[in-house]
Amino acid sequence: MDLKRQQSPFYELKSSAPGLSLVSVDTTNVDNSSGMDAATLNAAVKAAVESYVTGQQPKYAFSDATSSGAKADFNVGFKDGAILPSPTATFSAIPQDMATPLVSAIYVMQAKSSQTSGGNTLMSITLAFSTVTKDGKEVKTEIVASEAEGKTPGRPRLSITPDAGSFPSVYWSAQGVIPGALQSTDFLPSDGGELFKRVLADAVGYHYFPLFGHELSERYTLISDGGLKEGADAAKAGNWDAAITSWEKASGSDAKAHYNLAVAYMAKGDDAKAQESLSKVSDVPQAQDLANAMKTRAAYKKIIDAQP
Repeated sequence: MDLKRQQSPFYELKSSAPGLSLVSVDTTNVDNSSGMDAATLNAAVKAAVESYVTGQQPKYAFSDATSSGAKADFNVGFKDGAILPSPTATFSAIPQDMATPLVSAIYVMQAKSSQTSGGNTLMSITLAFSTVTKDGKEVKTEIVASEAEGKTPGRPRLSITPDAGSFPSVYWSAQGVIPGALQSTDFLPSDGGELFKRVLADAVGYHYFPLFGHELSERYTLISDGGLKEGADAAKAGNWDAAITSWEKASGSDAKAHYNLAVAYMAKGDDAKAQESLSKVSDVPQAQDLANAMKTRAAYKKIIDAQP
């Protein structure tokens, strides 16, 4: 049984000029084989952020504040070939009269182009993002890597640090793409410049989309085996309280019942009880999806709590 829950928006920008100010794009130490110099790469990143922010409905303001004197020092990098798991950024000198409630800085870590064995262009970019409120309260800091091979069907592949829970599937759903089915008849461009734009657009879009108004669909699978059917029928009818009562009677040491209870509490918005029920679950394949959804909820809660 699949269930959907709609919430929109997660982030209400409370300002006379809702939007984003970009205070720095650092290309100083980029690992660069993209064919673009630092200035061109810097301009491309700025343009991608402006295009994403102003393309939202209702439209938001974008401010290029890279000459404001504000900056962010990123603690990011690689160790033994892997990205460090907990990126941080420290902002300094954010002007008090910043026009928008959100302020961002970006550090370009990699921008690479290579050829595959089949002769296609493989383009990748790795960006460290940090977005804070204009008074410096952290909203979201992460590293997003985006990669795509030209002349192949589908969308760029994303990887995110730290663990993003089910954020990637939430992002793709917002783009109208079925999670887990990124392949399509839409072929990626063969031209290196156009391919770079696609890769960059998804890296930028992924970071910023939860910060602006949008709808989220959450889908969970309930288990209706044996004594769990009565509760599943109640849940299907929208009666979550009756479902919880039924599953509590059946729970005991039944991991499937505890899993269903976790879903029910998630649907009711009681994340603490959902986590308590989920902690009693083992050997239920669907539990990992639910755990990822809870990580996503926690990340959204951080965003909500940072509202100016």
